This record gives sequence, structure tokens and C-alpha cells, in this order.
Amino acid sequence: MPLHRVTYVHATGLVFEGLSTLLDERIPPPRRATALARLRRYAGLEAGDAPIAEQARKRLDQVARAVFAENSANMEGWARYSEAILLPFMPPEGQLVSLQHRLVRAARGFLDPELQAGKITPAAARTFLEKEVVLSPLLAQSEVERYTFRAPGQATSYFYGFTRLMELRREVESMMGPRFDAQRFHDFVLAQGILPPKLLRKSVIERFVPAQRTP
Repeated sequence: MPLHRVTYVHATGLVFEGLSTLLDERIPPPRRATALARLRRYAGLEAGDAPIAEQARKRLDQVARAVFAENSANMEGWARYSEAILLPFMPPEGQLVSLQHRLVRAARGFLDPELQAGKITPAAARTFLEKEVVLSPLLAQSEVERYTFRAPGQATSYFYGFTRLMELRREVESMMGPRFDAQRFHDFVLAQGILPPKLLRKSVIERFVPAQRTP
């Protein structure tokens, strides 16, 4: 949902729904041309080469999948992290929509596993979503179906990835103090590709932080 398509319904808040969708669905790497050039170097190709041979195309595809492949904790976590960074700059209506979405994702973090473990019934989960998260009956039903048979376990990734990134940023800011550079931090995190959160933290602490301390 491109943002410009919903600007005419600003008063309803849908423009901010579009902003959330934009943050959620965009490809994270910040410089596509640079990324493509890097992939060509990995494949041993130069920018001016003739059409890429089949073997080279396969290698590029393997590298692209390894670096940019789908991983919910990374992708959805980064989208939610980006949304949180933008929150102070949103108008009040946008902040309300963003925080409502955060509430939904927080609820997913425990309702999904509790349904899998049999600690809560689908009916009780629907009731919770309607009363505590203020979802409509239709949306609450859709959420429960997602947790139980459409994509069990996937919905927890949004809040999990988000909280891990926020914790990592706070930790790095505390370690580096005034030397912390948000853009360099973001570039490094994105350059790690699909590392699981624990390995991402290890890479940031062991490689990024020491490198920034070097004059």
C-alpha cells in the first residue's frame, strides 16, 4: 500500500496505516545499487560484463538469498524498530495507530504460544483481543486463526525481533556514550543479513563497537 494512495483519508488515520505498511513491507537494505554491486563482486563479475552466464546467475541467487532471505524476526523486527524511531515525529493520530499496532504485536507474543500449549482456548483469545486490544470481532477471529492454523508461531516474531533490536541499541548506546552513531549502527545491523538476534548481538558487540572506538 503506497503511502500516497491513502493521504486523502488523513482524518480517518488510514494514512498512518499506510505508513506502517510501508515500513513493514519495504526491503531494509538502504542502498540497492550498492547491494547489487556487492553481489556482483561476490560472484566475480564486473559492472561492465556481458550478460551474466547461467552459473553466475545461480551464484548471485545463492548470495542474495543468504544475505537478504526472509526471516521474520529480522524483517518484522526491523520494521517495528523503524516505526518506533519515527514515532516521535508522527502527528498524534499516527502515534495512536502505531501504538495500537504495537499493542497487537505484544499480545501476539503470548497468545500464540499459549494457544499452542493449550493454556488458553481460541474463544478466550478472541475475547482478550476484543476487550484488551480493542480489535473488532472479525479482526480478533482472523488473528486467532493465524495463531492456530494459518501460521502458528510466526506472529510472535514481530514483537520479539523489535524488542531484541531495541535492547541491543540501548546496550550499544550505553557502551559507546557520545561516540554512538545511529546511522553507522543501522548500516552495520543491516549488513549482517539474516543473523539470528543472538548472533547479531554478538557481531555488534565484538565487531561494531570495537571498530568505532578506533580513532
